[in-house]
Parts: sequence; C-alpha cells; structure tokens
Amino acid sequence: MLNFTEDLGLGHLLTQPYSRVKPVPHLRDIEVRRNDIRLGKMLGEGHFGEVWEGQLHDKMPVAVKVLKEGSMTKESFMSEARIMNKLRHRRLVQLLAVCTEREQTLIVMEFLAKGPLLSYLKGNTCSFQDYATISLQIAEGMAFLETQNYIHRDLRAANVLVGEDDDVKVADFGLARVLTDEQIYTMSQSTPLPVKWTAPEALKSQNFSSKSDVWSYGVLLYEIITDGRDPYPGMTGPEIVSEVGNGYQMAKPNVSEDVLNTFYPIMQACWNLAPNKRPTFVALHQHLFNISQQLT
Repeated sequence: MLNFTEDLGLGHLLTQPYSRVKPVPHLRDIEVRRNDIRLGKMLGEGHFGEVWEGQLHDKMPVAVKVLKEGSMTKESFMSEARIMNKLRHRRLVQLLAVCTEREQTLIVMEFLAKGPLLSYLKGNTCSFQDYATISLQIAEGMAFLETQNYIHRDLRAANVLVGEDDDVKVADFGLARVLTDEQIYTMSQSTPLPVKWTAPEALKSQNFSSKSDVWSYGVLLYEIITDGRDPYPGMTGPEIVSEVGNGYQMAKPNVSEDVLNTFYPIMQACWNLAPNKRPTFVALHQHLFNISQQLT
C-alpha cells in the first residue's frame, strides 16, 4: 500500500516552477447585463446546459454556460457564484461573471482554447510524462480547494479544461451543489453520469466531502491513463452503485506496465471505502510532484 506523505499547508506547491499562465482579469462586479455578452459558436452541452464561445464587453474571449431553466434558484446560485468568483488559483478555471436578468442564467468563465480534457485525451497521443503532468496539475488545483474547505462534487475529465500551452485547470467546481438532486443523480443505462465518478457514501446519503472528491480523482486518473476511456465499461449505473458499495474496484486497465505500476496504486488508495483512509489532495499532490521530479 502506498504511504502518502502529509504536508501541513501548500508551501511545497511553490517549489515547482510556475508555467507562464496568463493572468485572468478580475471584474469589479460579478453581475453583468445580457447585452454585455456576445455568443459565438456552441462548444458543447453537458449536465449544466450549453457551453458557448463568446466575448465579454466585446473584447474579452470567454466561455459562456447557458444553464437549463429551472435547474437552480437564483438565490442559491448567486451565493455559490460569489464564492466561486473569489477562489483564485492558476489551476482553477475562473468564474468571471454571471447574468441572471432573464429566465436562463448565464455563467461567464475563463476561456481555455483546447477545451475539455476528455476530448484532449482522446485526440492526442500522450506520454507517461504527460499523464504525470496532467495528474499533478489537477491535484494542485484540488489541493487548493481542499485547503479552502471547498468541495467540487463533480470531478471528472469532462470538467477539466486544457489551455493553449497544454496546461490544465479544474472547471465547474461548486456548480453541482446548486443543481437539483434529480439532475445530479441519474442512474439509468442511457445517462449514467456522474454516478461513475461519485463516491459510495455520496451516492448513498449525499455525504459529500473533500474525500469524496478524492474518490472521483481516482476515477479521473483512470480516464487519464486510458486516454479517455469510459470508466466501469459495460456496467450500468445501478450495477455500479451496488457493486462499488460492496467493495468492487475497477480492474487494472490495459496500459503499459510503467504507467500501471505508477498510477493504479494511487487509484486504489483513492477508492478506499472508508473516506478517512483515502489520501488528502495535498498528499496526492506531493506524491505526484515527487514522481514528476524523477521524470525530469
């Protein structure tokens, strides 16, 4: 079993050379008018609604989430949005502004040119070094959220974005909290997400914590090292809930031996049925940082 080294605080994060991530502008007022936002082409659709490329104030490239009507109350959303706006880290996709003046709420986010990590993994040939770097950067962002006592609730490759220089950032943190339960938990065979990424205790009693995010991170590692394969292949949502609750863990994926030997033990540690026995994100980041140092 892996022995993850705990570290008090995030001081070790500063020992890693910072990549040149362009600073994200900070708006004085989080609420903007609808005519301040210009939509371009549609980029995709997910649990929260549609995602569009756009411009804010006719000059700032942004991604705009158009939320499904009735998915949340304005009051609960604005409370969460203000918190998300204040959470600033180079490994988090910044929430820039919101527009709630019409029926459909718009969320204005930082734009990352290469889109979701899931698509990136499927469309590129990644090396062992790439897997280590991507995993490290995600762990760094999640370690920051952990120290802020903030829970993501929907961590998976589709909710991580890739920038122009192949740097990755965690997106959509906090949005799952303000969605209705019906939208979060869909266990049918046709729409199994995000059951495959959700910790057993969260599925059973909606008991979310940083340690339930750690469980999701283990499933995300599976996506990374398999170049975007779907977790729990061939299993339905109800089957996953039943089997995982009884201690089932995904089998070792068919990947190279060095990748498997490095990442599968981490995944297993993340999938401990006892939340308090899972590693923290701070410990995961330190472990992956040490691996990355050995590769350079």
